[in-house]
Amino acid sequence: MANSPASRRNFIKAVGGSALATGIGANIIVPGRARAARKTLKILQWVHFVPAYDAWFNSERIKDWGEKNDTDVS
Repeated sequence: MANSPASRRNFIKAVGGSALATGIGANIIVPGRARAARKTLKILQWVHFVPAYDAWFNSERIKDWGEKNDTDVS
């Protein structure tokens, strides 16, 4: 059974090899490429029932978090 051409192991090897050949696994081969661009986070929020919270969150909290995590937050 281990030498069978239709074994599970041969199937996984073939699929993995074809995925690498077509470039699906490119992020695995070049891991540094993902860090080149600055990240962006967009937040959708409802109006809070305390208006001062919205002002604080939009001006201070978002700015501090974005600088700490190297992310543009809007």
